[in-house]
Amino acid sequence: MLNIKIAKEKDKAHGHWLSLPADTEEKLKVLRKLDEGEPIGTTLTLCITDVQSSIPNLKRYIHEHDPLKQLSILATRIEKMSDRDAAIFSGSLDMEAVNGLEDVMKIADSLGNYELFPDVTTPKELGVYLVESGEVEIHKSAWHYLDYERVAVEYESNNNGTYTNLGYVVKTGNNPEQTNTKDKQTIKFFSPLTIFTYPSYEYGECGTDDLPEELSSSEAMCYRDEILAAIEKEKLPSEGDRGLMVYFNEDKSLAQKVYSLHPTVEEWNGELWGVMVAEVYSELTEVEAAMLTDFAVGQMSDGWGEGFEQRPIKTGEGEIYVSFWKSKNFFIKPEQELKQNEAPELGCNTQMVGGM
Repeated sequence: MLNIKIAKEKDKAHGHWLSLPADTEEKLKVLRKLDEGEPIGTTLTLCITDVQSSIPNLKRYIHEHDPLKQLSILATRIEKMSDRDAAIFSGSLDMEAVNGLEDVMKIADSLGNYELFPDVTTPKELGVYLVESGEVEIHKSAWHYLDYERVAVEYESNNNGTYTNLGYVVKTGNNPEQTNTKDKQTIKFFSPLTIFTYPSYEYGECGTDDLPEELSSSEAMCYRDEILAAIEKEKLPSEGDRGLMVYFNEDKSLAQKVYSLHPTVEEWNGELWGVMVAEVYSELTEVEAAMLTDFAVGQMSDGWGEGFEQRPIKTGEGEIYVSFWKSKNFFIKPEQELKQNEAPELGCNTQMVGGM
């Protein structure tokens, strides 16, 4: 069973359910309901706002702009699945790196690469099953003394598997050919920096020695090495190679697609810019790029950046404070989009983010 709720992009709060697979008349009924009240000739942009399925975790892997034609094909395949196959499908989705509906479809066609250990839902039950079924060879005289959970832990460390409500699903065949590859690609998002310095005055001089001065992006170039060192110092051991992506939990599919996200600064066109560097396994969709951009902005303002901008950076001329988002003309753009023109303009033509 696969039901999707379809709504207008501009009014996601109100939608209509469509049971898949559906014939043309059923689809038209939903479209007519969505079209009610719209001026003649209006082109509607539709999206999926909710999912119900006999595969309990499938909802996480369906995105709002997935094509209806492919979803209908997937629904037909789900209808033909036995309870055993449905359990395997559910478990395999959580095992594999799913980067979109294409991967979901390939996994649905590759259920023969997985095995279900029925009614095995805990490590202890897995250990008992492995021993009694002969998957793990241990003489029967030793069974009474076994630590079955330890047997399970050892098995799980050498095999790709997961627990479902119907049993333990384990990978036995080759990985289905998926859209992602092991080769990572790098994409960069640029934003203007705001850098303040507190000028030093001779003893006894009165005036505004407590007021900060804002440096221009070109003036900030001479502090690039100090800023890079401060960013490196800010890294936490728990972040490892993935950087800020360890804090991303909004979308599992995107979390698997984006390997890492790291803040840095780079020079371009004689100015110093804030940069978020992402390593990805495959090209991001428009929706995924927007989701990653929103997360990056959140880290600049409320996450990583909130702490970074409050810590002074020592330089030969005094202390500076660097913010990745407090610019009056804040925006964030992919590198290619920013550099397509020789001279960037930070005025009304910039792409504003988050209403800033």
